[in-house]
Amino acid sequence: VADIDKRNLSTALVLIVCSAQAISGCGGSNSPTSATSTSGLQTVADMLTASVTDPVGDTVIMPVVRNGITVTPVVPIPSDLVAATLQVSGGNLMATISFAPGTLSHSDTLACVMLDIDENPATGTQSPSGDVRLGYDYSICAVVPRGSTTAQVSRFNGDVAQTIGSVAVIFPSADKTAFTVPLSMLGGDNGRAAFKINVMQWVDDPIVSTGPIDWMPDLGQPAALLR
Repeated sequence: VADIDKRNLSTALVLIVCSAQAISGCGGSNSPTSATSTSGLQTVADMLTASVTDPVGDTVIMPVVRNGITVTPVVPIPSDLVAATLQVSGGNLMATISFAPGTLSHSDTLACVMLDIDENPATGTQSPSGDVRLGYDYSICAVVPRGSTTAQVSRFNGDVAQTIGSVAVIFPSADKTAFTVPLSMLGGDNGRAAFKINVMQWVDDPIVSTGPIDWMPDLGQPAALLR
């Protein structure tokens, strides 16, 4: 693996935790460590679906802290979430995320599906201040590394993200990204979950990435439910 790819993968793990904690990026956390999700194997549902939408034009570029320095990333065209559909069928979770026309970069957009699998806010990593109380157990982030066609699947042990594996990413159209994740990578759960989606952007050195620039549903709104 090239050095830049290694750095992207490492940075993405940090970003995933940041995305669940603050829209302004990551500068360290003194919050107590949460319990690890202990949801066990359950019967896989035949079919579960969820759809969510988000207003156009609500992206916000916030300053981020990198190596102790606060910097505001320059993003000429921020990725703008507008809709997503999640479906569980045949032991797989399938996600399709849509963006406002012209705002999805196949190489630089970093969208994360944040899953509260057990719907217990005391497990996983906590949602950001000002949001409804959630405990994210898993994330699926695409694309990781930058410029690839893969999504990184991670599990949260408190505020520590552990990479579980990766899956292929496809682009059904210029403004959509999609991926399929086996439920076995998500703890073998039945697929029911509360979730939100956020989007960040890969940028150039020395910042490497933005913090979350859009959430769906928005912060402060109830989570979407996969049922």
